[in-house]
Amino acid sequence: MQNTFIDRPRCNARGFTLIELMVVIVIVGVLAAVSYPTYRDHIARTRRGDAKALLLEAAQWMERNYTLSNRYDRRGDGTLLSTADLPAALRFSPRGATPAEAHYETSLTFVYTGGVASYIIVAAPINLMLGDPCGSFSIDASGGRALRNEDAGMTVARCWDR
Repeated sequence: MQNTFIDRPRCNARGFTLIELMVVIVIVGVLAAVSYPTYRDHIARTRRGDAKALLLEAAQWMERNYTLSNRYDRRGDGTLLSTADLPAALRFSPRGATPAEAHYETSLTFVYTGGVASYIIVAAPINLMLGDPCGSFSIDASGGRALRNEDAGMTVARCWDR
């Protein structure tokens, strides 16, 4: 009797089976579904951090101006200040970005109480950050931090302190 296993030619098959390929695709899909939202959240938090740092730097610039003019709303020579007077590096976040590549734009507003000027600096989201749930960040002359957005679920603690 002849052994059929010995007489058959050996088949050295190489490659993957369809089942192995499908398992790999499912694993990659699950990893992508978990990691991509985490990555996007991390990028948004980083961009918010840049905006908050820019606001703090702009507030420092305003305080330095106050030491020269003894007023927030005027320069040392007595002329009025506006957003355009902020140094170019403090107008867009990240610091020194062009309007096309920026994620936040700063603006300066003066508030008068009893004839005394105070300021509010706002970093408003632009470009890729327009849909951010934290919205705009602001800081005032007393160091008060606030959010200026329509989403009631976001708080100063959730957005400013993270």
